[in-house]
Amino acid sequence: HAHANTAAELMTNAFVTARPSSLLSEVIATMVGGAHKVMAVVDDQERLIGVVDRADVLRGLLRSDS
Repeated sequence: HAHANTAAELMTNAFVTARPSSLLSEVIATMVGGAHKVMAVVDDQERLIGVVDRADVLRGLLRSDS
């Protein structure tokens, strides 16, 4: 990665997905279980509609505790 010049040289196609309706606990379990920092959120046709990262998960936890 230190010598990358393009996004293609940095990207990976090994990613995990979640649905918009996925429970936060499921997202956390998947992220922790596979050491994933980011999850793709996809619709019913498997099209990317967003991403969730660790910071998003932490914010979600803080909101659910309030």
